[in-house]
Amino acid sequence: MKSIIQSLSFVGILLGAAFLLSGGVGFLHHDAPRTFLAFFLMGGVCFLASWISWQASPRGLEIRIREAILLVLSTWIFTGIIGALPYLVLGICRDPMSALFESVSGITTTGASVLSNLESLPRALLFWRSLTHFLGGVGILVMFIAVLPFVGTGAMQLYRTESTGPISEKITARIADTARIMVGIYLLFNVLCAAALRVCGLSWFDAVCHAFGTIATGGFSTRSESIAAFHNPAVEWVIAFFMFISAVSFVIHFRALRGDVLSYLRSQEVRFFVLLGAASAALASIFIVQKTETGLMTGIRNAVFQTVSLFSTTGFTTADYDVWPDAVKLTLLTLMIIGGCAGSTSGAVKSVRFVVAGKLIARRFGNMLHPARVQAIKLDGRVIDNDSAGRAAFYIFLYFFVLCVASVFVGFFSQDILTAVSAVIACLGGVGPGMSGAGPSETYALFPAAAKMGLIVCMLLGRLEIYICLVVFTPGFWKT
Repeated sequence: MKSIIQSLSFVGILLGAAFLLSGGVGFLHHDAPRTFLAFFLMGGVCFLASWISWQASPRGLEIRIREAILLVLSTWIFTGIIGALPYLVLGICRDPMSALFESVSGITTTGASVLSNLESLPRALLFWRSLTHFLGGVGILVMFIAVLPFVGTGAMQLYRTESTGPISEKITARIADTARIMVGIYLLFNVLCAAALRVCGLSWFDAVCHAFGTIATGGFSTRSESIAAFHNPAVEWVIAFFMFISAVSFVIHFRALRGDVLSYLRSQEVRFFVLLGAASAALASIFIVQKTETGLMTGIRNAVFQTVSLFSTTGFTTADYDVWPDAVKLTLLTLMIIGGCAGSTSGAVKSVRFVVAGKLIARRFGNMLHPARVQAIKLDGRVIDNDSAGRAAFYIFLYFFVLCVASVFVGFFSQDILTAVSAVIACLGGVGPGMSGAGPSETYALFPAAAKMGLIVCMLLGRLEIYICLVVFTPGFWKT
C-alpha cells in the first residue's frame, strides 16, 4: 500500500505539472481567463497535494509482482479520474461518464471521443487532450522508472507489467537505463515529427498536438475532421511515416540508431507487419479506385494513410472509410485487431503473437505428418520455449473472448451490430474510431452511460493487455 501511495504521489506531481503547462498554452493563445486560470488552479492544487504526499512517503520500497500489478492498475485508474477534471470543470462534458470516457481514451492512447466541433474548444483543453496521449504513449510508469532510480529491484516488476507485448526485453544491464533509452527515443520521435509537420505548413500548436497523437499512436486531433481538415498531402505522408515507425518496436529502433540498421530486416515481426500492411494498402487502393469515384493518386494516398493509421491503432482519418467497399472495411477491421509490433506504442493483440501462433499451427501440421519429429519454434533465430509460445496463443484466445463478451454487452445499447462490434474492437485495440455509429464521421457521445462504461473497461483492458486487469479477480492473487 505504501508503494502505491508513493507512486500515485509522483503521478499526481506529473499531472499537476501537465495541468500547469496546459494552462500556460491557453494563456499564450489568448483563451478566456476562466479557462487558463482553471488549469492553473487544478495544476497548483494537484501538484501541491501530491508533493506533500510524496515528501511523507517512505523511500526505497521493494515492489513484488502483486504490488506491481496493483500499482499499474491504480495508476491508470487514478490518472483517468484526475484527467477527467478539466472536461467537468470547464463544462465541456455535461456528465461525469463522458468526461471519464474522454480522459481514459486519451491516457490509454485510444483516441475515441465524445466531443465534436473541436475548433470551438479552448486551446488549453485541446493541448491537454493531446498531452494525455503523450503521457500514455510513453507509459507513466516507464517514466517513473526512468527518473526514479530508487525503485530498486521492483523496477523490473514494473517494467514487465507496463511494457506491451509478450516479451519485455531489456537492452541494458540496468532496467532504469533501458527505460531512459525508451523515453529518449520517444522524445526524439516527437520532436522530429513536430518539426516535420511545422515545415509542412502546420502551426506549432497543431504540429505539437498531432505529434503527440502520432508517436503515441493515439489519434486525438485539434480538428473535427482529423487530418482531412488540413487538405495537405505532405502532412498526411509525414504523419503516415511516423505512425508506421511508432508501431515498430522501440528496441529495434534503438539497435538501428546504434548502427544495426539491418535489425529491421532480421525481425520476423517487422517483416510480417510491413508485408501485411503493404498488401492491405494495395488491396484497399484497388477497391477504392474501382468502386468509388476517387481519383487514382487520392485513392492510393487515402488507402495507404488509413491502412497505416488503423493497423498502427492510431485512428487519424483523411477519409470516411465507413463508405468504402465491404471488402476494404473487413480488411481494416482485421488490421485493427492485429495491431503493430510488441514494444511499440501500438495497441491491439500485437503482430508478434500472430507470428508465433502461425508457427505453432505450422508445427502442429508438421507433427501430423511426422509424429516422431521434434521441431523447435524459432523467432529471429532464437528458440521460443513452449511456455512462451503457449502464452502468445492463449492471449489471442483471451482477446477474442473478451471481444465477444464486450460486444454482446455493448450491443444491448447500440443501434446495430456493426456499431457494437467495431466500437469494442476500436476501444479494446486502442484505435478510436470504429464503423457505422462509431465511425470516423461520428462520436461516442450518443452511447448510453452503461455502454461508455463498458468501453472504458475495454480501453483499460487493451492498454494493460488484459492479464493485469483480470488477474486481480482470481482468488490466488489475494492469498499471502
